[in-house]
Order: sequence, then structure tokens, then C-alpha cells
Amino acid sequence: MTEKEKRKFRIEQLKRKIKVESYYGVLFNECICSLGTETRVYNLDESIEISRRMEDAFGFSSRGKVD
Repeated sequence: MTEKEKRKFRIEQLKRKIKVESYYGVLFNECICSLGTETRVYNLDESIEISRRMEDAFGFSSRGKVD
């Protein structure tokens, strides 16, 4: 790879990184960093399923408190 190709490749990598960061936002990225490396981020369908399981396993009041 020539220097020009290396620079072009690096620029493309940085562009992709910027798109990902702007998609999730700064606050989201800070939360993930604070939670640590073992943090898992689920898609919407998986999140809904996990919420449903929690609601089934624990009784929640209308105010969101665990009964």
C-alpha cells in the first residue's frame, strides 16, 4: 500500500467511526463507557423480550415499583 492509499483507508475508517458515534450520540457512548467492557446492548426486539420476562417474573405496580 502506498502512503496515499494508507491515508485514504484511514480517512474512510474515521468517517465510519464518526457515523456510528453520531448515530448513537455522545450520551449513549458515555453510558456504555461508564458501564464497562462487559456491557451488552440489545436490539429493540430483544429489549422488549427481556422487559416482558422481567414483568412476568416480578410484579410491578402501576408506578413501576416492584410489588
